[in-house]
Amino acid sequence: MHIVDAELNNALFKNSNVKNLKFNDSVLNNIIFDKNTIFSSNIRNEVFLETTFQPLINSFDYVKQILKNQLIKYLGFVDVNLFSKFY
Repeated sequence: MHIVDAELNNALFKNSNVKNLKFNDSVLNNIIFDKNTIFSSNIRNEVFLETTFQPLINSFDYVKQILKNQLIKYLGFVDVNLFSKFY
């Protein structure tokens, strides 16, 4: 199965053979595979990487937003690019 330009929210695969499943230019949110689903190592690796790195990315974005707000609060910097008014 080949899925192109799709947005999957709350997809559930039960007792499925998705070994040949391929996603191209698709947005995947909240996909659930039960323990009996057979899928390829590529999908397994992508799921592992996404679930591993997404919390880290969220944490970095949170810290970035805190630092930006602190710069605005204490130093009065409003622009993201401090030198934008000179260009």
